[in-house]
Amino acid sequence: MKVRTNRLLLMTWCFWLVLEGGAIYLRQRTEYAAIIGVHDLSDIVPKEFGGWEVATNAPTTIVNPLLRQSVNDTYDETLSRTYVNRTNGHYVMLSIAYGRDQSHDKQIHKPEVCYPSQGFQLGWIKNSQFMFGGREVPVTILHASKGSRSEYIIYWIVEGDSVVRGATQQNVRRALLALRGIREDGILLRVSEISSDENASIEILREFVASMIGSLDPAMQSKFVGSNIFTLVGRSH
Repeated sequence: MKVRTNRLLLMTWCFWLVLEGGAIYLRQRTEYAAIIGVHDLSDIVPKEFGGWEVATNAPTTIVNPLLRQSVNDTYDETLSRTYVNRTNGHYVMLSIAYGRDQSHDKQIHKPEVCYPSQGFQLGWIKNSQFMFGGREVPVTILHASKGSRSEYIIYWIVEGDSVVRGATQQNVRRALLALRGIREDGILLRVSEISSDENASIEILREFVASMIGSLDPAMQSKFVGSNIFTLVGRSH
């Protein structure tokens, strides 16, 4: 049994070495962004859609990922806005971060990292799926708090043309594209609301995203929700 276990571990390491070795050898010659084209986030996302509009005097502040220098080094473009619902008065914070290069040292910072770096305590983290743009999108939902501020967050990551969840999926997706000579780009979409009502807040966030994605030009929707759902057998973290 021990010999079999060691052989399995060796095969697993060999698999990763082949993928990583191929990525290094090819040096990811072509950027995925160069294949699909790049558009300004501020032009893609409307300032008004459904019952939502950009709040001119937002009472809340958006958590930025890590330090400003880290943002500049990691992302090629970011968009941060707070929207207010004209009907119910709810405020939703939207943060989008885009990076043309998703190599290990430049990959997207997840909220599980950037919120604690800003002094927040993480409560729980769970996975779910919501229907956005006509497809089931795997999302991560978490709760963060700082003093009296209770914030519910939903986010997901699109790398290349695929929605990915967890480090394993990100690494395998990156390596597979690298073997084709493509350097993967990535986009993180995050929405959050300051609230003490978990169920109501998650529903508000879901409705906000569905309305936002539905307002986009159909050609751009796949950039935000992917055209594929990248899956692996077993755990995705």
